[in-house]
Amino acid sequence: MAGSKDAGPRLSSALKYLVPGIVLAVLPKCPLCIAAYIAAATGIGISFSAAANIRMLLFALSVGALIFLTIRLLYRKEAIISRF
Repeated sequence: MAGSKDAGPRLSSALKYLVPGIVLAVLPKCPLCIAAYIAAATGIGISFSAAANIRMLLFALSVGALIFLTIRLLYRKEAIISRF
């Protein structure tokens, strides 16, 4: 059962990449769809421009998270390689 102890950190590491990727994959291209989703989920209506801003914010945060995680992974690999 030594392999099951390592599953937690690997799963956590994989989820760090999956969450922003999934957000990018399911992010609607149309701001009106975002407005409709928010209205359906919360009952609060938002304007087209607010929905467009929310869409761009979600896009920027997801891409930023993926870039950050990739750079951090590359630095860790360089640190591991430089030890040898």
